[in-house]
Amino acid sequence: MSEVLYYKCKKCGDSIAPNTGKKLIFCKCGKIGVDGTLVNSRIIGDKKFLIIEKEEKLVYSYRIKHVPTGLFFKPYSYPSHATFTKVGKIYSKKPSLSWVDSPEECVIEKYLMTVL
Repeated sequence: MSEVLYYKCKKCGDSIAPNTGKKLIFCKCGKIGVDGTLVNSRIIGDKKFLIIEKEEKLVYSYRIKHVPTGLFFKPYSYPSHATFTKVGKIYSKKPSLSWVDSPEECVIEKYLMTVL
């Protein structure tokens, strides 16, 4: 699970993510504003209207599993070359099986990613 942080205004209920890309973003009523990056955030406005919310988010990834062997595909730069490994290649988005010679022997496995 990954923890996501948001700044919420008590007056209007608007939520602002801390990573604003170095742009100052205000809530709908203008009581709080956030100017932030991935590393740090600057909160502007009246602190009595500020709520810091934490939300846990599940992060999933995908692997291509070869059913007869129980191993996972690890493709190479040449489309016709691949190998089987215990881990395989990890995809952040659901991969296509178009490059696999026998797609009927493969399944796309979805699993929970461990985020530290």
